[in-house]
Amino acid sequence: MPDSSTPDPTQGQPRPPSAARPRIVTESAPREWDGDDLSITGLGLTAADLTGVDASYAEISASRFTDVRLGGSRWRHSAVADSELIGCDLANTVFAESGWQRVAVRRSRLTGLQLAGCALRHVELSDCGANLVNLRSAELQRVAFAGCSLVGSDWGAARLTDVSFTDCDLTEAAFSNARMTRVHFVRCRLLRLSGVTGLAGSIVDRGDLLELAETLAATVGIRVADR
Repeated sequence: MPDSSTPDPTQGQPRPPSAARPRIVTESAPREWDGDDLSITGLGLTAADLTGVDASYAEISASRFTDVRLGGSRWRHSAVADSELIGCDLANTVFAESGWQRVAVRRSRLTGLQLAGCALRHVELSDCGANLVNLRSAELQRVAFAGCSLVGSDWGAARLTDVSFTDCDLTEAAFSNARMTRVHFVRCRLLRLSGVTGLAGSIVDRGDLLELAETLAATVGIRVADR
């Protein structure tokens, strides 16, 4: 029988998200994206320009967007599920009171993306430029970030459960009042963080912890002298 006193190496590790499940059945996009009560299912959309779209109560499911420009668009009370965004531009896009579930975002530009107060569940973001992304007061469950630049990102008062960061740059990210459960940082840059106490409860690889040392020292009032 296994020794119950032996630590379980998987204990506290985040559970990975479930995969997105797009089911493309049509290439016909709606004529009008602006306005209320937009409902899209099974759409495959490529190289479209949706810059500045203003939509309320939108539902997008089982769809795949490839090389679509969404910069500066606004999506209020929207729901995105079982969908993929590949090579898309979501710079300064605003999602308000919205939710993503089983969504994969790959090789996309997310600079300044606004997700404050949103719910992200079973979401994967890989190889994305997401500097200055705003996730204040957001709820993240089973979310994985891989190879993403998250410089200056804001996680203030966000709740993160089963979240992993792998090979990500979080330089100057803000974590004030964040709450973390089973959150793991692997090979990440963690320089000049603010609100570093918001990392309490997370797992940080030993190599990443070295970059945190100066910030942690300053937080508890320790000054580092140059020899």
